[in-house]
Amino acid sequence: MTTNSRSLSDTDDPTYDSISGASVEAARAVRRHLAIVPSLAPTAAEARPDRLDATAEPALRRGGVAVIGPSRVLRASLSGRDGSDLGVLTHALVTTHAPLLATVPPEELLGRMHGLARNLLDANWNRRRVVAAEAVSLAHKYLTRLAPTAPWRLLAVEYQTGDGTVDLAWEHVESGRVLFDELKTSRIATRKVPEGWLHQARRYAAAGAAQHPSLFTGVRLLPLNRMHLARFVGLNGLTARLSPTTFEPLREKGGVA
Repeated sequence: MTTNSRSLSDTDDPTYDSISGASVEAARAVRRHLAIVPSLAPTAAEARPDRLDATAEPALRRGGVAVIGPSRVLRASLSGRDGSDLGVLTHALVTTHAPLLATVPPEELLGRMHGLARNLLDANWNRRRVVAAEAVSLAHKYLTRLAPTAPWRLLAVEYQTGDGTVDLAWEHVESGRVLFDELKTSRIATRKVPEGWLHQARRYAAAGAAQHPSLFTGVRLLPLNRMHLARFVGLNGLTARLSPTTFEPLREKGGVA
């Protein structure tokens, strides 16, 4: 196994001293997961938010919804140069901090995510600052403007649908309905939703309907930096344009797309 030879403490980042020790420990734990743990994605039964220890660092909890599953993680080091690094880092920030939404103020989420993002990137100070800022901005956008609020609650992250791993699963506490969120990041300017994204979302919709026959609602496809491409994919595979908010997670923009 190849390990990262650069110590987390060996940094040229002048703001390093302001990063909490907890963030450094969380980064070490996340890197251990990225490097050597092949299958830590929680089961649906394990991944219940009411079983979380809200005082624990999110990346350190085993068997809870904050553990980063293997589907998004392919390497132990993020240089910030690879085209997929922004997506990997954004997903890591979302999945480690989504369980804290009910207990941590938005402004504190920002500080936590900045510390974790900078320590996960193995790059010079300027690149780490730029990539971390973009990933934190996208993750914070999802967590504070798009993630469903009560009466929805987080069911799981990196949820095993039976036909692939969707980013987040939400449960309506009153009706029991289940909703999937699949997040995307892309720097490509386009007016058309990539067919690969739609195919993936339709596959998850079919799997969700099979897993939750009478309760599954559908899949929200959310390109965080291209929200004009946001779509809802229903059980019939049809898509609708979305303009979601935390209070109206299924608000349609109008028209079938």
